[in-house]
Amino acid sequence: MRRRGRVWLAVVAAALALPLCGALGVWLWLRHLRDAWTEASPSPVTVAETSVQERRRLAPRYRRLQEAARAGRAAEVSFGSEELDALIASAEELSGLRGKVSLSLDGETVVARVSLPLSEVPLASGRYLNGEFRLRVSVSSGHPEVEVLEGRTSGGTPYPAWMVRRVNAALSRPEARERLARALRGRVEALEVSDGRVTVRTR
Repeated sequence: MRRRGRVWLAVVAAALALPLCGALGVWLWLRHLRDAWTEASPSPVTVAETSVQERRRLAPRYRRLQEAARAGRAAEVSFGSEELDALIASAEELSGLRGKVSLSLDGETVVARVSLPLSEVPLASGRYLNGEFRLRVSVSSGHPEVEVLEGRTSGGTPYPAWMVRRVNAALSRPEARERLARALRGRVEALEVSDGRVTVRTR
């Protein structure tokens, strides 16, 4: 797939995973918390193997969504759970996420497996966020909403409820929502996760 600028999946992946790193700075300020809930080395995420046939099947829908977003045209495209990782594995503009982020859908929630450097988080430089997070994600009238429902470290230890609440408080702040809205650049009107599929509408 050719590079055609910023598209919905890059936005979604960033909205689901990368802002989490910034939000962690709110509470990762004590050294013992840093050492307990982050790791000194990455735990690479498996990159999906995609066949030529699968890439050819996904490319038209992905390209249609890209072109509609760039041109400001209305379009609606949906993808299944396994197709998200296939897109990350094959789309050129998502190459920076390979081995760091994996996405799947479970009913109305998104499961993000991540291994992300925390270079911009105070006192956590050189550490990594390795684990799995269950999220509720939506876009309505161009306004994105991201909520962390639960998270586990790469070793399977649940993140405490108070940490999840802190992250969600950070994500709900006006400045955080504004950053996500700017990332969408007014191109995504709606995003809905339902029945194990994600549906995106451009405007």
